Amino acid sequence: MRWRSRARPTSHPVTVLPDADHFFTGRLPLLRTLLLAHLRG
Repeated sequence: MRWRSRARPTSHPVTVLPDADHFFTGRLPLLRTLLLAHLRG
């Protein structure tokens, strides 16, 4: 994956949601599940 200079990953994990657009149209349930799992540790 090519990154723009300001968006290059650091030591933080990066999660890619397949077929997600800028507003996560149709992908919000998956995004919510992943976010809650991350917050719960």
